[in-house]
Amino acid sequence: MLSIGASDYVRVRGVQLECEVADVFRQYGRAYRQHYVVTDEQERVMAAIEACRTAALGGQVYECLNCGAVEFAYHSCGDRHCPKCQKFERVQWVEQHKVVLLPIPYFHVVFTTDHAINAWVPANRALIYNLLFETASGTLQQFAARELGGTLGITAVLHTWGQTLQAHVHVHCIVTGGALSLDGRHWLRCAPNYLFAIVAVSAAFRDAFCVGRLRLAEQGRLVGVAVADVQATVSAMQAKNWEVFAKPFATPAVVIRQPSR
Repeated sequence: MLSIGASDYVRVRGVQLECEVADVFRQYGRAYRQHYVVTDEQERVMAAIEACRTAALGGQVYECLNCGAVEFAYHSCGDRHCPKCQKFERVQWVEQHKVVLLPIPYFHVVFTTDHAINAWVPANRALIYNLLFETASGTLQQFAARELGGTLGITAVLHTWGQTLQAHVHVHCIVTGGALSLDGRHWLRCAPNYLFAIVAVSAAFRDAFCVGRLRLAEQGRLVGVAVADVQATVSAMQAKNWEVFAKPFATPAVVIRQPSR
């Protein structure tokens, strides 16, 4: 074992001065657990993030053979929910998607669901998330076929929380500023800074999502949800105006980077 004296030069890899999620968990985690119900999975994730790149997980010591400088690198938790551990994964994702970007304008489109479904999500994640992706992409392609006569390129990323870390299920879409003709031979540009009439897109998305939700309930595929409750909720959701956000990306650099977060 390498002995490090008080006067030796030591650097701890990964030390950050800004506040991190792990700092919040370490400072307030115990009080939060006392006041709120924490599932076994949430407890495991919180504990992993709290211990990530700390002495709790051990580490490795590196010493420079020339100057004798020592650097201690703590082990990471490797949890997929950890912001620090997923930083490299995020960078990899960005680099992979940069390769397929075309020299064309792109739009940032966000499809958000009504919060009335939040209580049903935990037991039906796969079904609801799949429905969200299918409905968002289907709505966009429907408008592309009708108004542009072609097929859009779409990359969609699921986010399940908002800026306040409350449940907020929505999908960020990177959408091409134009479509490939249905015969696959021509590129059809959309108008500058305009994709589709967003109010119409919002209404079509709302109706399609509500119909899909009710269909899942009637088929008996939703866990812990009564068909009558879904019918009442769907009626209430369809009475509201849903908002789909859409605007051009400011620069090519943010096309991939923004959804990657």
